[in-house]
Amino acid sequence: MPEDKPKNENAMLTVNKLDNRLVAEHNDLIKSTAKMTTLSLKLFEIAVSAVDSKTSPQNHTVKVNKREVFKALNITGSSRNQQLTKALNTLRKSADFEVTLYDKKGVPKDVGISPIYAVQNNYSSDMAELTFAPEILPFITDLKKNFTSYQLKDILKLDNKYAASLYRWFTMNYRQYQYYLAAGTRSKSQIDQYKNPLITIKKLRKLTDTEKKYKRFADLKRYVLKPTVEGITANTKYNVSYDAIRNGRAVTQLRFHISDKNEKRAVTPVKEVKVSLQDFLQNRFSQLLIGAGLLDMTKVTTDEAYRSQFVNQLYPSYAAFVKKHDINTLKTHLDYVSTHKKSDIKNIVSYLLASVMSYGEQLAENDDGNTKKKPGQSSKKHKVKEPTPIWLKIEEKLGHDITKNDETKIIDLFGKDSPEYEYFEKNFYSKVDLKKLSGAELRRKLDKLRNSQNEKKR
Repeated sequence: MPEDKPKNENAMLTVNKLDNRLVAEHNDLIKSTAKMTTLSLKLFEIAVSAVDSKTSPQNHTVKVNKREVFKALNITGSSRNQQLTKALNTLRKSADFEVTLYDKKGVPKDVGISPIYAVQNNYSSDMAELTFAPEILPFITDLKKNFTSYQLKDILKLDNKYAASLYRWFTMNYRQYQYYLAAGTRSKSQIDQYKNPLITIKKLRKLTDTEKKYKRFADLKRYVLKPTVEGITANTKYNVSYDAIRNGRAVTQLRFHISDKNEKRAVTPVKEVKVSLQDFLQNRFSQLLIGAGLLDMTKVTTDEAYRSQFVNQLYPSYAAFVKKHDINTLKTHLDYVSTHKKSDIKNIVSYLLASVMSYGEQLAENDDGNTKKKPGQSSKKHKVKEPTPIWLKIEEKLGHDITKNDETKIIDLFGKDSPEYEYFEKNFYSKVDLKKLSGAELRRKLDKLRNSQNEKKR
């Protein structure tokens, strides 16, 4: 990858010029928490730019030209070597990446890595040496997939580590946008999510290492977001902006918008995946939303764009949630949302997406609290509490999913005047195998639902 790679493959990799160099890192490293100073992060990026992403450096060591480093990092004066040694030792002693990895079952594992094992600055030499720790090599060498490359000069122009960390994250998302736009294998709304990535405030704090800083959003905006957006827009090829998304009065998420200043608009439009009414109703997530009363059935039956929003923007997140947890946990969550949602929601898809992301984080945080308990603490696992929905009470008593044939059993178990039977009367259609319904039967079911929703509005 680097232009300074020597002809002798056994020779040490060297960086003589910093102009037009690329840095390539695994996406897991880009999404990690960089616990280090701005200077340390820049020194690390310079060292990585010397590495061939397909092979490991000899003895895990690279050489960098000190004159180039002095210029890039604005190290001046007669004490330049002492300043560089101090910076190198700070990188060696204090720098750390906190990476979260997932196994095949989606179980997370947190890994801490000190990336630099040794440094050397011989005052009489033009070169300084950095030796990578073995643990960091899988994230910067032998990169075959799930990695991102970017211009080193862009990182070096940024004044703070928040901008540097987020620049790497923005680039990762924009590269995925470009890839899927060219591949044509995803819908327009899915592709747009890479160009306009959504991140929770909690994840943003972890990415920028501000979990214990700037507790007020106004301070986070002033000291992290504003200088980051302005710095990246002024010094790199990207234009960046963001929208704050609130849950009540609190800002809980940010929607960033990324564009390449030099890239022309795509001439080949991406076609939105069409979603037929029958396909939509047969989707298991659609059935859960119908059962929870979270869909506008008039729009479901008449508005294809409305159906597509759910399938293309929301259901991938539901699938990821179910993979980490299970379908019953999602059912419980949706019933909770149904009973607690506001009446004036402008965008139900965005609302449901924010809700499931927030709940997923609560579950993950709860799991972390149980695995990191202090000595003497109870090992009992405390789950995030949400009220048990009526349908789940019914199914627990029945011992199986509700079907249209369970009317007599439900009356025997709960009584005809019970909330359980009322729920069955209004919602049992969501458990029917929709593939077996004729067109007339399907229309009757939908008409019944629309009438039920209209009665609730009155």
